[in-house]
Amino acid sequence: MIDIDLDSKNWLVPFVRELVERFDGSELATRIPNYPEEETLWHWRLDALERRGVASGLPRVVWPKPAKQDARSKASWLFLNTLAQDVELLLELRQVMHGPSTDSSHTVLQLLMVLAEHCGDLDDAESLYELDEEGWTDDDAGQERLAKQAGPAARCIASKLKKQLLLAPEHPLLGLPLHRVVVYADTLQLLELAVKQFANDARPDAFDVSELRARTQAMKLSLVELLLGLACADHEISAVEKRLAQHIASLAELSPNELRSLWPDPGENVNVEHLAKQIPDQLARRFVYQQLVLQANLEDDVGPQEEAYLHRVAAAFGYEDEQRLLIENEAIALLERHPELLDAFKLGGALNRFRRQLGRGVESAVRKNLGRLVQEIRETKELAQLLAMRTQRQLSEEEEAKVKAQIIDICKAIPALAVFAAPGGTVLLPILMKLLPFDLMPSSFSEEDEKLG
Repeated sequence: MIDIDLDSKNWLVPFVRELVERFDGSELATRIPNYPEEETLWHWRLDALERRGVASGLPRVVWPKPAKQDARSKASWLFLNTLAQDVELLLELRQVMHGPSTDSSHTVLQLLMVLAEHCGDLDDAESLYELDEEGWTDDDAGQERLAKQAGPAARCIASKLKKQLLLAPEHPLLGLPLHRVVVYADTLQLLELAVKQFANDARPDAFDVSELRARTQAMKLSLVELLLGLACADHEISAVEKRLAQHIASLAELSPNELRSLWPDPGENVNVEHLAKQIPDQLARRFVYQQLVLQANLEDDVGPQEEAYLHRVAAAFGYEDEQRLLIENEAIALLERHPELLDAFKLGGALNRFRRQLGRGVESAVRKNLGRLVQEIRETKELAQLLAMRTQRQLSEEEEAKVKAQIIDICKAIPALAVFAAPGGTVLLPILMKLLPFDLMPSSFSEEDEKLG
């Protein structure tokens, strides 16, 4: 693996060539077997973004981490890892559309063209297209000639990529999920540009590039407006909410005047339905909703106005109650695994508040479905016996494991309770156990059902 010095002017061509030469797409065909041609790209994108962690905010490491752990090295690595992910996605996409490539120089030029369009640098994209019409060899002499002739365009593209993706080391959201939301929007833009480029194998259409970049910026603005709307939902904007909004605005490259223009008036009914239309991608919606839930739990318990706002956004995104709870549970599972995600705000109590808020939603779902849950337990004799024993004594670790496993199996059959079967769902089991009848004999079930009715 070559070392990349971002202070050097000529780092982009060797960086892209390194990724091209090490790319292995031998298993790619097995990941999208026999889909109809018009669905292939959709299935590939869904698989690739989830497989690489791009859609979850925790992308896998594809570019080696630096030995130094200072803030500047971390910022540089996050930039290079994000860019490496994007280039590998482009290589996968190219193979899905055209099959494996044996011409690395042509591939390097095509990738540089897409990156130029991604930055809005159409002049350099045009000059790279003209270079691509020449004949190139992949030997050392050919690579040196390519690096020299593509160098001026590559230097300009590299500068714009750094401006677009490289955050200052002191930025408080560096590497956190809110940063990844903006990065994700940029990745979607890059892939859409690449589809056009790889399909036509032609010079970029300035109108198409401009329109797509405008749509991406509209998506970022909608994200900021949704978060600001949540901050204003209780008619009170806290210092933490204001600071968070400013950090997000800087990620979306908004000026202070643009940010002020987006702040809703206190009590204003934000048009979440309109904003939702600006975020049509389902994975992006899921990610954005998780960030809204996280923001709502940063300082205090979620109030009725904020909870109503979250429900409006969920409805605008097309989420039923069951799906909403699943997404919220994914967010708390993420925080359970990565509590450092809250370090930037020094808010140690946020996870407990988040857990309490999610618990109230889960408790409501359990109460609504308790009758069916009890009936399922009746039919699972071993589980009923273990739960009855649990009221008399502490179960062994093996017995507790059986209880959890069998309850999760039952919840899988009840859509509203599928949250317990999701990653991290076991942390919610105490809520369910609290609501089950103490005496598990049939007469007690009947009495409990009557009370619920």
